[in-house]
Amino acid sequence: MLYHQQGKNKKAEFLYKRSLIISKRLLGENHPDFADSLNNLASLYEKQGKYEISECLYQKSLTIREAIFSEYHPNIAQSLNNLTGLYMKMLEFEKIENLLQKSLLILKTTKGENHPDFACSLNSLANFYSFQNRFEEAEILFKNSLIILVNTLGKYHSNTKIVRKNYEIFLVRKIINKISNWLKFFLPKHNE
Repeated sequence: MLYHQQGKNKKAEFLYKRSLIISKRLLGENHPDFADSLNNLASLYEKQGKYEISECLYQKSLTIREAIFSEYHPNIAQSLNNLTGLYMKMLEFEKIENLLQKSLLILKTTKGENHPDFACSLNSLANFYSFQNRFEEAEILFKNSLIILVNTLGKYHSNTKIVRKNYEIFLVRKIINKISNWLKFFLPKHNE
C-alpha cells in the first residue's frame, strides 16, 4: 500500500497481483484476505483511470464479502463505498444512491450513528445529492456529518477538514445555482 500511496504504480501493481496469487493459493478465492487484495488492486486501477478493470475487481470483492460475511458487515459497506466513488468518477449516477443508502444502513447498524465511518458515508451521500442539485437534502447531511466528525475526531482531523471543504464547495455550488436561476428568470431570452 505504501507504493500505492507514493504513486509508484508499477511496484504497487506487482505487489498487489502477487498478493492476489498468494492469497488465492493459500486461502482460496472465498477468503476475506483475497477480497481485500482485489479491493486494493481495484483502488490502484481506479487511481490510474482504468475504471472498467477497477469496477470488475470491486464487484468481485463485494461478491466475495457478501458471501462470507453477514448482511450487515463493515467490509461490505467499504466495498459499496468504493464502488460509489468509482461510479461518481464514471458519472454513472443512476448506480450510486442505492449503494450509498445500503452502506449507510450497514454502518448505522454495525457502528452507530455517531461513528466517523457513518459520518464519512453521510458526506458521500451529501456530495451525490449536491451533484444532483438536491441542495436541501445535501445540506442536512453535510451538517450532520460535520457534527459527528467534530465531536468524535475534532475539528482539525483530516476527515473533518475534508468534509468541511466539501461543505464549503457545496455552499458555493448552491449560491451559483441560485444566481443562475435568478439570471434565467430576469434576463430576457434571445433567439438565435
